[in-house]
Amino acid sequence: MILKNSLLLLLLISFSFIVKAQVAKQSKEAIIKFINAALRKVVGTGDDESNIVTSTVTETGNIVSDELSDDGLTSRRKEYRYISWKNLNAVKPHPEKFSMKGSIRLVLSFNSSCDFKFFARSKLLKNEPVDAFALIIPAQKFESVKKAFERLSEIAKEENK
Repeated sequence: MILKNSLLLLLLISFSFIVKAQVAKQSKEAIIKFINAALRKVVGTGDDESNIVTSTVTETGNIVSDELSDDGLTSRRKEYRYISWKNLNAVKPHPEKFSMKGSIRLVLSFNSSCDFKFFARSKLLKNEPVDAFALIIPAQKFESVKKAFERLSEIAKEENK
C-alpha cells in the first residue's frame, strides 16, 4: 500500500512538472501572434500622427512595416529579413523622446546583421545590412513585448542546439 501511494505521488509530481513546462514554454507561433496583436494597436508615426503604420512579424520571423499617408498618396515599406533571433542582443526603448501619445519606439539590436530594404511608392531606395531597428508599440505593452521578443530569441537558440 505504501509503495502504491508513493508511486502515485511520484506520478502526480512528474505530471505537474510536465504541465508547468508546457505552460511556460510558449510556442513561436503564439509569441508572434501576441507581438502582432500589440503592433496592430498602433496608428500613426512620430513624423505625422495622421499616417497609418502597420507592422507585422511574419511566420518566418521577418518584420514588415508599412506606412500610408492619410491622403493615400505616399506609401513606404520597411522590410527586415533574415533576422537571426538567436543573436538578439538587447530590447530597449529608443533614447529619443517620441511625440506620439501612448506609443514608444522599441529598439531591437543584434550581434549580427539582417537584410534591410526600404521602399517608397514601391521603388527600392535602400538595401543594406543593419544590426538594429525600431518598431512603434503601445507604451503600456513595453515590458510584455520586450519579454516576447526575448522569448523568441530563446526559442531560436533552443532550435539551433
